[in-house]
Amino acid sequence: MLLFVYGTLKRGCKNHHVMESGHTPFLANATTTGTLINLGPFPGFKRDGGLTIHGELFSVSDAFLRRADRFEGVPTMYTREEIQVRTEAGQYEMAYVYEVTDETIQSYRAGNRVIPSGIWVE
Repeated sequence: MLLFVYGTLKRGCKNHHVMESGHTPFLANATTTGTLINLGPFPGFKRDGGLTIHGELFSVSDAFLRRADRFEGVPTMYTREEIQVRTEAGQYEMAYVYEVTDETIQSYRAGNRVIPSGIWVE
């Protein structure tokens, strides 16, 4: 299974330790389309929108996804959805992604703005 991460779970970001603890191999840089929202301490991805969202693709197990679901606050803060991503080599893959819920967006109004570059930087 594949997981597309776009925020604090990326390599070099504050929560990447979650990925490392699950022994999830990095596969490639990848992109998808949607909207990336700055919620202050972390971003939120929405599938609607036409921006290019930049992230990383990892190979994950079922057990890791269950742990990641808890970490991401599924189903209250995020939901896990399947999307199409494009790797930097031009291959299309289906991958899971954590999509922010509308309720989470509403509760983080202070930092609630679109990131036009589609790149989360800490």
